[in-house]
Amino acid sequence: MAAIYQKYTGTKVTGTTTGYKAKAWIALTDWITADGTVTNSPTDMGDSLIITTAPTFSAGKGWLPIELFRDTTEAPGEASGEIGSKTLMFKPKVFIKGDNAASLELVQNIINQPHLLLIQKAGNNCAGQIQQYGSKCDPAEISDTVPASGTLRSGRSGIEVTYESTTKLYWDDAVVVSEHP
Repeated sequence: MAAIYQKYTGTKVTGTTTGYKAKAWIALTDWITADGTVTNSPTDMGDSLIITTAPTFSAGKGWLPIELFRDTTEAPGEASGEIGSKTLMFKPKVFIKGDNAASLELVQNIINQPHLLLIQKAGNNCAGQIQQYGSKCDPAEISDTVPASGTLRSGRSGIEVTYESTTKLYWDDAVVVSEHP
């Protein structure tokens, strides 16, 4: 596919709202029968990274919702590799609510499993754009977990999970997250 280059100014600049909502989802790659699809014939810069059709799942499977602490999610990235073959490595970090048996078992079950991560950007509307890390063929991987129990004053108890992924895609606003039944 040929690269699309165009001016990146004015109304084309979007996604400047900072922060993420306390909402995330995961899906094991074994649950996914087909990856979501991106625009077949991109016409604008960025179209090749926008999912227009959601992934399909095996019967009885879907996105597993994860409750997070507000204002703790971040998604930095960095260039990785040798000059001439660099790629972007994204490192989203989520803080799962709860220092409890269910949260710990969830992390223990997924820590070595290939899966995808969805996080939701903060926005001016209730929805907020969904960002996907990983794909069926190139899953996100957990690089670190830190169980944390805050003090009485800091008040956050849960598990911080850091991912690494070379795949980052954006969901079209019309695509719906089908949650695990």
